Amino acid sequence: MRYLWREPPVDRWFPTLSRWFRALELLREQKPAKLFPMDLVDQAWAVFVELQASEPRRVILHGDLHHENILYSTEHSWLAIDPKGLCGDPGYEVATFMLNQLPLNASRSTLRQVLARRVSIFSDELKMERQRLAKWSFCHAALSAAWSFEEGAEHKGTIFIAQVLEGLLI
Repeated sequence: MRYLWREPPVDRWFPTLSRWFRALELLREQKPAKLFPMDLVDQAWAVFVELQASEPRRVILHGDLHHENILYSTEHSWLAIDPKGLCGDPGYEVATFMLNQLPLNASRSTLRQVLARRVSIFSDELKMERQRLAKWSFCHAALSAAWSFEEGAEHKGTIFIAQVLEGLLI
């Protein structure tokens, strides 16, 4: 991740995290309470606003960096594929990775342990505050569930992950 991040060029436009998180704003306006937990949306929105206000720096992010988008090449070593290319807080970059390759049908406590361990590893490796990474991961899980909901796809599993991540914010 550290090797991918670059300062945004002044002569180019990239989508921002604010633009991506518009999906949560739209859910807050529509209030589909019977279909989607609005308390989760409101909490994720509040945490997102807090994170945006305290953004340490802005970089170009891959935006979808996870297990399946990192490949090994004998010619180039490690490659990150399928970048989304957006601009924002480097702490957001870990969020997609956090949601992928989780143990299927894991209990809440097992999932919490796995997610807490991932946050710790990323925090140590990237020299970033654990709580900030947990907050970004929580926000992204809520956003991912909102995107799935918008598309009419299954979103309850991602809501469960968001709820477990919310427990790491305490």
